[in-house]
Parts: sequence; structure tokens; C-alpha cells
Amino acid sequence: MLDACSYRDAKWYALTGEPFDGKRATQMRLVNFAVPRAKLLEETVKLAKMLLEKNPQVYKSVKESCTTCAAWMSSRRPIT
Repeated sequence: MLDACSYRDAKWYALTGEPFDGKRATQMRLVNFAVPRAKLLEETVKLAKMLLEKNPQVYKSVKESCTTCAAWMSSRRPIT
């Protein structure tokens, strides 16, 4: 969670156990966007169709790059 949202937010919610909704998760940048439950299936299918139109080799390259970058970042970040 620390890579997705701020250290302060991660610490707050981990220590307090306070729940948060999709809107708050979006504000914390834990998710890209939130939709009402009634539109969840529609938006999921829409996203899946969009992704199916893309080149799978691009996804593979991006995933490998992100994995490499994350490994490099974690090796340089001090553990607190």
C-alpha cells in the first residue's frame, strides 16, 4: 500500500482500521477511479473491451518495466 498512497495515509488506516470508501481511495490515489456499485459491471466490461483492443506485447513490456522499477526502488528505499 505504501507504493500506492502516501505514507501518512497508509499508516493512519493501518493503525486505526478506519474504513474508507471508493471516493476516499481515489483521493489517496490508492485506485485510479471509483464508480457506484450499480455501474460497476458496466464500467468493468467497458474497461475490459478497451484493453482487449490493445497490443498484448505492450502490456508485457510495461509489466516487466514496472516490476524492474519497483524492485530497484525497494532496494534503494530505507526501511522505516
